[in-house]
Amino acid sequence: MPKVDVFNLKREKVGELDLSDDVFGAEYQADWAKQFDAVTSYDIYGQSTGLHKATKRAVDALASNYANAKKVANSAGTAFIPAVAPGYNDTAVRPGHPGTARYFVDQPDSKEGDLFRALIRKAALPNLDKRCGRLLMITSFNEWYEDSQIEATTGDAGITAIDKSAGKSHFTGGDRYTVARADRPHRVRLRSLPACRRWRRRQRR
Repeated sequence: MPKVDVFNLKREKVGELDLSDDVFGAEYQADWAKQFDAVTSYDIYGQSTGLHKATKRAVDALASNYANAKKVANSAGTAFIPAVAPGYNDTAVRPGHPGTARYFVDQPDSKEGDLFRALIRKAALPNLDKRCGRLLMITSFNEWYEDSQIEATTGDAGITAIDKSAGKSHFTGGDRYTVARADRPHRVRLRSLPACRRWRRRQRR
């Protein structure tokens, strides 16, 4: 099956956009937005899950921020593009910086992926903007140390950090992580974050 360049297809439909990573928090202003064709938010962690952890409150906070940002941006003639992220944890490279689980920590039966799905359904989809072709952005960085990847991985780059705590939960903060490798997608195993660092994500062709 041939590859589809989704970005260029969308560009043909929407056209070129002067886009700014400009939305952060509930105090967004029209004067900031009017300089651009569209505005978005790259940092989901800082305005939602970093403040409230992986909870419903975090999802509600982001949804509220986005609804306000869209209204304010549109009032200035600017489009709004909501963004979501699957999780975030850079504790191994930023000591003392708590991570975000990929499931709801305040719901006992929550599974990995629940936070991502909720952010999409409750914060992003209600705030898609027809001014820019209803674009949705996903904040996903191809480095294990931020734990925002959403695809399986392959390869072995060696361990970059070792959890020396007695319970081996210093990096994970007690949160659980599932690792699926691209070369063995049917095998899903629970691993600690230090073990995850054995694999560096490579772009599959």
